[in-house]
Amino acid sequence: MKRLLFPLLIVFTLLAVYSCGDDDDDGRTKFTVTFDTDGGSAVPSQTVKEGDKVAKPEDPTKDNAVFVGWYIGDDRFNFVSTTVTTDITIKAIYRICDAFSISDTKQVYFAKGNLQYHCKNKEWRFAPNQYDYIGKDNQYIADDYDGYIDLFGWGTGDNPTLISTNNDDYANFTDWGVNIDGGNVWRTLTKTEWEYLISRRKNALYKYGVAQVVGVNGFVLLPDYFDLPEGLSFNNGTAGHIDAYHDHSYKDHNDYSSADWQKMESAGAVFLPEAGFRSGRGLLSGDGLYWSSSARSGLRFYNTSFEVGYLNNYSNYCGFSVRLARDL
Repeated sequence: MKRLLFPLLIVFTLLAVYSCGDDDDDGRTKFTVTFDTDGGSAVPSQTVKEGDKVAKPEDPTKDNAVFVGWYIGDDRFNFVSTTVTTDITIKAIYRICDAFSISDTKQVYFAKGNLQYHCKNKEWRFAPNQYDYIGKDNQYIADDYDGYIDLFGWGTGDNPTLISTNNDDYANFTDWGVNIDGGNVWRTLTKTEWEYLISRRKNALYKYGVAQVVGVNGFVLLPDYFDLPEGLSFNNGTAGHIDAYHDHSYKDHNDYSSADWQKMESAGAVFLPEAGFRSGRGLLSGDGLYWSSSARSGLRFYNTSFEVGYLNNYSNYCGFSVRLARDL
C-alpha cells in the first residue's frame, strides 16, 4: 500500500506545481516591443504576449529637446487601449527647445554667441557666452592686431578686417558661416527670415523683448516652444511694452543674473547683446545691430524701439554684429 501511495503523491505534487505555473506556458505567442529614443536616453525593450498591452516606460530625455510622446508613424501610441499582435517599434518624438521658425516650413537654431575673429591668428570662434561682446577694442581692427574683433562690414566673411567706408568695396556678400565648423554648416539669416522671425511666426509678439543680462543690455528671442523656468518672469514685446520702452530701461523690463540666464538659455532663449557698431575705426554705442545676408538690412534695437528689415540709415561699410544660425 505504501508503494502505491508514494507514486500517487508524486503525481499529485507535479499536477499542483504545473497548475501553479506562470503564464509563459499558456501557449500565446510572445512579441518584442522596441523603443526608439532617437538619440535620447535608452529605454529597454519589452517582451509582451499576444493580446496584452505595453507597459508605459519612463519618458526619455534628450539634450536641447522636450519629450512629446511615443508614436508609431503619425499616430500617438495608446498604452491604455492598444494590444500587441506583432513585433512593434515605438518611436520617441521630441520638441526641439531652441528651434526658431524663419518661414512657414523652415526652422533654425542660433549659435550660442556672437561671431568673433582673431585678426593676427586669423581664427574664428563664437563668443564664450551669449552676452559677451568685444566693445571698444574693435577700434584696433587690422590684419596684425593681436586680439579679437566682432563688428564686421557686410558680407566680409572673406575679408573680416576691411574698414573701407566706400560701399563699392562691399558689393559682394561672402557669408561668415564659411569659416566655422568646416563651412556649409552655419549661415546668416536673410532679411525675409529676420522679418518672419520677429514679426510673422506664430505668437511672434510674445517671443521677444529687451533685457539686461549680467549687466549687459540686449534683445531676447524666445524659441517657438518655450517653457518659462520656474521663479523667472519675461516681459515680452507686445505693443504696450514697446511704448513703455520710451520711459524705462532694459533692466526695468527684464533683469537676469548669470544663474537666471543659465535657466533661460537651457530653455532655449537667445540673447543678442547691444554691442554698438563701427564706422571705419570709429565706434558708436547705444544700439544693437545685426546683419542679414541682404544688403543694408538686418535687426536693429535700442532702448526705445527696434526695427527689422532694411536699415536705411546705415551703409554696408558699417561694422555690425553677426549671429549665425543653423538649419534644422
